[in-house]
Amino acid sequence: MDQNTTTLITATYNHLTHGTPVDDTTVRALAALIDDDIAARDALIICALAPTMTLTDTLDVAQHPHTPGNKQQVKETLNAICDGLTPIDATGYRRLMALAERMRGVCAEHANMATALAMWLAWLTDDMDALHEQSTHLDPGQLVPSLAAIAAVGASAGVRSHAVMA
Repeated sequence: MDQNTTTLITATYNHLTHGTPVDDTTVRALAALIDDDIAARDALIICALAPTMTLTDTLDVAQHPHTPGNKQQVKETLNAICDGLTPIDATGYRRLMALAERMRGVCAEHANMATALAMWLAWLTDDMDALHEQSTHLDPGQLVPSLAAIAAVGASAGVRSHAVMA
């Protein structure tokens, strides 16, 4: 992981877990990062929703996603959130949703990834109205990220998350 990516993940981690402001340059760089790097996206999702991950853990998961311990941690954490066993941190959730919407507004070339993240967060909390509203922002001229497809197909098939807010 290069220094720029480490700095970006650190700034985003601090925003999601502590509310430290991020500027538009950081938001644009983040949109590009999560569009290109699923591991970084997932590490930031987990640190926002289940903020027991330290910055060191978040960086390690982003940098080494295929390490058995990291792979297992991501799987177990996301499953526990979706199954309602680990409550979602409401503040982290709101910050991540706001960040996704902000990314869409300042970075048109990565708008679909930002929209996909917002769609998945809406699906996670069983907010089908928000999921539908977010889906209207998908740009047909861009690829649709798998995260958007997961949310849309899950919702249309009646697959619901059992996540709960803390």
